[in-house]
Amino acid sequence: MCTISRGKLAKVLKSTSNCIFENLAFEEHIFRSHNVEKNGEVLLIWSNRPAVVIGRHQNPWVEVNIPFAHERNIEIVRRHSGGGTVYHDLGNLNISLLTTHAQHCRPKNLKFISDALNNRFSVNIVPNKRDDMELQPGTRKCSGTAARIARGQAYHHLTLLIDADLSILSKSLKSPWRDQIESNATRSVRASAVGFLKQDDQKANVDESKAAILEAYRLDKLHIFVLL
Repeated sequence: MCTISRGKLAKVLKSTSNCIFENLAFEEHIFRSHNVEKNGEVLLIWSNRPAVVIGRHQNPWVEVNIPFAHERNIEIVRRHSGGGTVYHDLGNLNISLLTTHAQHCRPKNLKFISDALNNRFSVNIVPNKRDDMELQPGTRKCSGTAARIARGQAYHHLTLLIDADLSILSKSLKSPWRDQIESNATRSVRASAVGFLKQDDQKANVDESKAAILEAYRLDKLHIFVLL
């Protein structure tokens, strides 16, 4: 059970940078320096130039098509959270929710985000038991999720594919050495299908998605929620 109660005034931060290194550094700085208990929860939102982001415990040689990434000027970076490898570009929206550890609730976060997008666009996004989000019909993964917890605080961050080139995404995440390397590193669980919002609604775009999520977050902070 996740119990979400009203706290201090929440903050929304929108990064103007498209650099994955700057955005991940900014996220980590907020996590380490912002006291949620005293100063309220935070929603951070941003988009990046093309990049492949691997989880904290992953091996890039297994997860990334490094020659293809170098050829296409796709940056490769490791984040602080666990989870699997994801592809970012400017058709992708990245969302990070900073709370106390006690208020950390991924299912609740995914519900308010999927509800906001379903209400704004003609799409049907459904969170699953892995804390991913899928477009239906077709069980097409459109969002991956990960978390970091330390010192009584937590952030839950996720990707959202809105307007994607799936051929570049697929090639970026297909290492030519994947089956030749044995490692104790965490391996990504490959989705059976991948999708993006604009496939189902041509009106879907990053700015409208951002507006829908920000409005839902604002309304969410006005109520007490109990999610079973």
